[in-house]
Amino acid sequence: DTFLSSYKNETGILNYMLDFRKTNSIDSSALGMMMIFREFAEERSADIKIINCSPQIMKMFEIAQFHILFKIV
Repeated sequence: DTFLSSYKNETGILNYMLDFRKTNSIDSSALGMMMIFREFAEERSADIKIINCSPQIMKMFEIAQFHILFKIV
């Protein structure tokens, strides 16, 4: 799992940025992976920012209430 391995062994990082610039759609499994990533970050008192969301992605995040759970800029 590339997404999991991209952060699981990192230590000392307190700021993460998820860039959705090249993302056209998102499914429920991706939303689930983001929730697991959020738990990981919270355990380490790290921040996650989501950037460059298209209107379509932003709508999905709003439906899933991610705009409450994540910093979306």
